[in-house]
Amino acid sequence: MARTKKQILISRVVGIVLVLGAFGLLLGATSTKQEKVCKAVVINIDELEKKSFVTKNEVEAILERGRGKVVGKSIGSINLRELENQLEKNDWVQRSELFFDNNQVLNVFVEQRKATARIWDKSGATFYIDSTGKKMPVKMTERSDLPVFTNVSVPLDSVQLTNIIKLSNAIVNDKFWLAQAAQIEVLKNNQYNIYPSIGSHVISFGSLDDMEDKLNRIKTFYNKVAVVKGFDAYSKIDVTYKNQVVAERFGTFQKQDSGTVAKAREPVTVKQELPAKAKPVAKAETKKAPEKMKTDAKKATASNNKKTDDKKDVKKQVAGSKKPEPSKTKKVEQKTSKQPAKPNKRNN
Repeated sequence: MARTKKQILISRVVGIVLVLGAFGLLLGATSTKQEKVCKAVVINIDELEKKSFVTKNEVEAILERGRGKVVGKSIGSINLRELENQLEKNDWVQRSELFFDNNQVLNVFVEQRKATARIWDKSGATFYIDSTGKKMPVKMTERSDLPVFTNVSVPLDSVQLTNIIKLSNAIVNDKFWLAQAAQIEVLKNNQYNIYPSIGSHVISFGSLDDMEDKLNRIKTFYNKVAVVKGFDAYSKIDVTYKNQVVAERFGTFQKQDSGTVAKAREPVTVKQELPAKAKPVAKAETKKAPEKMKTDAKKATASNNKKTDDKKDVKKQVAGSKKPEPSKTKKVEQKTSKQPAKPNKRNN
């Protein structure tokens, strides 16, 4: 049966009333929540390497700056976005997020900036920088284990910033270099010197061209030569030349090039610089042993033959010294006359 116009009108009115009622309830609930007060503040800071360059006390101080304590205030009177902006003005804060939960507790989440390197500029000021070049102050309570760059011109230009971040990341990602590279000095034309933690030498690194290869070359030099001669034996290690490591000792000069080392400008192989290994020597002696035995056997045989000939000669001499019998004298003389005398043979 078709509905009448009156029934349709009544159903529409009922729907509108229900919607308005729900909306009123929502407004009432929201109003009630806004009138509730903040019961507590919970602060969460993501730690970098288990270190907090932003403390909870600092966050609380920023939240209370200008308007006093947050706890006890009505939720509606607290501007969360404004508080986030205040927190992000801190040099160590990358991002912040604030919200109230159903228990009227204010939750504060803070993300710290990640430092890439520590800088000492030409004026003597020191600070950290992140990947964007943002400066962060050094705090005595927390120190980050990062490469230290000295003699830096500020403000950092884009090329210098890129180079510092590139070299710093390469050092941080290598445990050996993170421990060994104590200081990196910035020179003109984007050249660099590295001062190591162990040893009294300076590493002339040059530009960042072939950076990974240069770092590997120095490490190889340390493993092959420096461990034998001592890290304090050198005043300078130069890797600015392609495929070479030039090491200067006090009063001498060494050069490593494709496995060769030169001392005092005289070619000496690396193997000669290092102690001889037991296994290769043992193998070499084993191979040469049979040949040596053959040679000794030949020498022994020749010596025995010589002794035998000497005994025969002695017997002949003894036999010749005896007086021959009268009947045999003629025969001996005839045999002797047939052989030419030795002096005549030499004269001829």
